[in-house]
Amino acid sequence: MYIRSTSLTVSNWQQPVIFIDIHQRLAPKARLTFGQQNRIVLGNKLISLSMDAQSMHTLQQTHTAVWNEKDRTTRDALMQTIYADDIKMYDKDFILTGTTAVSDFIDKLFAGDANFTFSPTKPMESTQHGARLYWDIRTGPQPNVLTGMDFFVVENEKVAHLYVFMDAQ
Repeated sequence: MYIRSTSLTVSNWQQPVIFIDIHQRLAPKARLTFGQQNRIVLGNKLISLSMDAQSMHTLQQTHTAVWNEKDRTTRDALMQTIYADDIKMYDKDFILTGTTAVSDFIDKLFAGDANFTFSPTKPMESTQHGARLYWDIRTGPQPNVLTGMDFFVVENEKVAHLYVFMDAQ
């Protein structure tokens, strides 16, 4: 697909306007969704060109709540708000598919360590339809600290892919 964008500031508008030309021969079904900044629809897929501050804040807060929630019913309800049903979570040792598999994994973490706590260490940053979140995990009665980063790929306004990077200890 060919996309060309040009910024144009109109004197009586508050913010710059971005005009996007999509080559119709290569992407004939592409259209802009007006009223939602920075989004394009290709067929049945909604692509966010960038995440706004509110979306990033919501994703960070809810993702943190998911990984700290011990109650399965509450956690699964939170997951439905930010994760695609068929989310893929990638760890260096395994791949999980679906919100049920991710929630099962979180259950195992809590079963192994009731003191497990997940905390962001920096505000989330985004680029195009991805975002990264640096975090630490505290475990045990005298907390051991593990650090890492999650990278999110967002499709149709939900996390479709979650890449987990653990720092070496």
